[in-house]
Amino acid sequence: MNLSKTDSLQILAVGGIGFLLFFFLYGVNFTFLPAYTSQLIGIGVLTGFAILSFGKKELTLQTDKNILLVFTLWLLLLLWVLILSVATVFRDIGLLTNVILLFFQVFSGSLFFALWFYKNKYSFRGLMRFIQVLIVIQAVFIVIYFFSMDFKLFTLKFIPEGGNLSALHPYRSRGLTHGAGASLAAFQGTGILITVYLIVKAQSWKWTLFDLFSLGVLVASVMLTGRTGFIVLPFIIGFVAIYTVYKSRISRKLLTSALLFPAIIAGGFLMMETYYTQIFGDGDVFSALTRWAFGEFGDLLTRGESRTVNVLFDEHLFFPDELLLFLFGDPTTFSLNRIPSDIGLVRRLFGTGLVGVTLIYTLIGMICYYSFKKASELPEKLFILVFTVWMFMLEAKEPFVTDFRFAALYMIIFCFLCIAPLQKMNLIKLSADMQEDGGTDE
Repeated sequence: MNLSKTDSLQILAVGGIGFLLFFFLYGVNFTFLPAYTSQLIGIGVLTGFAILSFGKKELTLQTDKNILLVFTLWLLLLLWVLILSVATVFRDIGLLTNVILLFFQVFSGSLFFALWFYKNKYSFRGLMRFIQVLIVIQAVFIVIYFFSMDFKLFTLKFIPEGGNLSALHPYRSRGLTHGAGASLAAFQGTGILITVYLIVKAQSWKWTLFDLFSLGVLVASVMLTGRTGFIVLPFIIGFVAIYTVYKSRISRKLLTSALLFPAIIAGGFLMMETYYTQIFGDGDVFSALTRWAFGEFGDLLTRGESRTVNVLFDEHLFFPDELLLFLFGDPTTFSLNRIPSDIGLVRRLFGTGLVGVTLIYTLIGMICYYSFKKASELPEKLFILVFTVWMFMLEAKEPFVTDFRFAALYMIIFCFLCIAPLQKMNLIKLSADMQEDGGTDE
């Protein structure tokens, strides 16, 4: 069937947005680019907004009191970190850079994508579907990276190593990112949560089958990047349980998915092991991967304790013993003279003090709360609630609530639900279109 010119342009636009959003979520500093892709996209968006808004009042950002409160909290946080940075003669600008980029990179880019999806009549479910597909694409690259040495070497030419793991690690896979680890694993785990939400909202078996396939690939990507991503599973169980209790029933698609999920995971695991053994002729690496990925969970089930949890509480959980440091913090302890702790709360407390911690967590909490309020139905509200709790829980591992991947996700949701509907530039354009089409879900 021949596609019309309009259809071709629409497919091209969707493909282009997908490409940009992928590299906005997974910021990559390719060797042939001067900065991270997410930063370049943020700069491009700000430049575009500046050009388009020159002398055009209709492009002024429309806000309400909730949005103004979020902006006020961000400005207070920026001012507080700036004061601390000045007091320490800008010896460590890691925290200041992070706070600045949260607005000029993450917010501006998220606003652009949210406006595009809203203007093109995507529902919240459609937006999540789009993001899920991108996370699944990354999961596919992660799996390919594990099996293909040629792909590893190819990416090394263009994507420098990052983090504390070698890009040629025998079983930790980084996909199209700078490094494997807890951050990537947790974000891939969030992809599993999004997929379960989509199964709950499924309207066709075609998409349910795709989601079941996606679950298998996403679980594989978590296994190959970091065990942290598996911690999302209790949150997913809670999500499904609360939804089922509230609805007093379980849909056939959800029940089928729940019954098939273990078989898909077991079958996929056996396929990966068999394929790996056939390619490399030695299953020792895969056995080591299995022990690393699941050994600690076995200890948790059999002995009721986790080595990682014990280490976090015994070695990483401590607080400033000086009152001034506890209240006001010292930004040089965040990166330059980094304290020996990975826990997000501890690092923020030392870096920005109790004042800064209160501002950061209140800011992120308000963004998620207003998104929750604007969500129209139970599955959306429940998804945002579980995602928020999951993200804040991850602070016990590392500073995740300001991780740019997570920040981009909750900021896109916030802009889509709370900011995009207020903009006249969209509402005027959509007023006639909405009468003909109830909206695009998937």
